[in-house]
Amino acid sequence: MADEPPAKINKPNKLSNKAGKERINWRIWKEQKKEEKRRCKESKLIQQLEKQKREEENKQQIQQEEKESKGALRESSEALGRKARPVSSSHASCNTSSVHSICGNLSSRSIKTCSLLAIQNEGKVYKGVVVAPHIPRTEAGLYWGYSVRLASCLSAVFTECPYKDGYDLTVGTSERGNSADHITLPPFKHMLVVFGGLQGLEASVDADENLNVADPGVLFDLYLNTCPGQGSRTIRTEEAILISLSGLRQKISAVFPDQPKG
Repeated sequence: MADEPPAKINKPNKLSNKAGKERINWRIWKEQKKEEKRRCKESKLIQQLEKQKREEENKQQIQQEEKESKGALRESSEALGRKARPVSSSHASCNTSSVHSICGNLSSRSIKTCSLLAIQNEGKVYKGVVVAPHIPRTEAGLYWGYSVRLASCLSAVFTECPYKDGYDLTVGTSERGNSADHITLPPFKHMLVVFGGLQGLEASVDADENLNVADPGVLFDLYLNTCPGQGSRTIRTEEAILISLSGLRQKISAVFPDQPKG
């Protein structure tokens, strides 16, 4: 009789809240999906090249039309005895009652982050310059909105992470998770908190063809109930975000004690 294979022993996961269940290794899983994406990219390459070619042709046509238009404008200006003046600034509305003159030729109907220079007493027009969107946050410590990344499915939230080393702390929220009141967060650089819809993260797992798990808890380092004793069958996602972030704020601050508390 052949020897029976040794029983598989699950390695203990210090951050997992599900006893006896091994958390998915997203690094290995991501490498497997990379090969599938590579094959898909090859099939789309010809379409992308054709699209780029069409765009380049359209761009050249637009440039040619603009060149002809500028030539006609120059001829008209010279005929009137005036010299055409290049555009060196743009007028922008910065959510005030005054008009602002911004250095550079900006495209219309675009959103920019502007730094206004010292207030000038030359009228109602103030001068400013366009800066990177992160400047108010990194230099002045101000909240300046958020960016949006669209993920096609739940697994893409992890695999398409914009950070090189991915998220080093992932948190799933569910009424079936452990209470968040008694946990301590480990040190991290990039933390991800995931909220489900009215049907919970279970519905997101079921709809993801890339996942072969039934329990959402194995996808995260921590699976938390951020609103224990909620008293209602469901909580709207927009409400869950405010409740969860309020409850996690002090725990996140404890990880970074040197940061200002303002």
